[in-house]
Amino acid sequence: MKVQYPHNKRMGVFVYDFNNKTASDRDIQDLKELIYEHKIVVIKEQDLSPHQHCDFGYRLGELEKYYQPMYHHPEREEIFVSSNVSQNGQQIGVPKTGKFWHADYAFMPKPFAFSMVYPQILPSQDRGTYFINMSQVYQCLPDDLKSIANESSCYHSVRRYFKIRPQDVYRPISEILDEIERVTPLSSCTKSNYYHLQCSSLSQTTSCQT
Repeated sequence: MKVQYPHNKRMGVFVYDFNNKTASDRDIQDLKELIYEHKIVVIKEQDLSPHQHCDFGYRLGELEKYYQPMYHHPEREEIFVSSNVSQNGQQIGVPKTGKFWHADYAFMPKPFAFSMVYPQILPSQDRGTYFINMSQVYQCLPDDLKSIANESSCYHSVRRYFKIRPQDVYRPISEILDEIERVTPLSSCTKSNYYHLQCSSLSQTTSCQT
């Protein structure tokens, strides 16, 4: 495994010559340490099937399925699919996900440790994926703002971004709101200042608990 560090102060590193099938446990631990330190690790020259993608994820930790089945990959429900592409007239995944600043799955009772994003089809226009290292932002705050942040809590909820589905057409809005309250996870409340904000591109994603 070879690691290429950026020449500027931007986040992230590139990893070459990595094969999760043959990687030792030490290699996997080193990869996780790179994620902890540099926040973004781009693993180059990968060609993974959905099953191989999940196998790789299980080497990093426990995979967590998204709570709404319409986001699941048809072959592996552990994979969250963000896509505007149809196959055989059927929508695969959900379009227009993550088009706002967010921390991945921060609304879950136990937010996920990693997101593994594996782009399949890139958009014709630059939609982009942008990240902010929130721990670095916190470290740059003056002491008075740090003190305020330390005493503050954040309430995370997914309810405002519940996707309306084709079967919801003509349903009373009260029924939809009741379902949103019933099926969405209990929102988390945290004092953590260490968040990774992401605006996702078209991709398939697995999320891990370590």
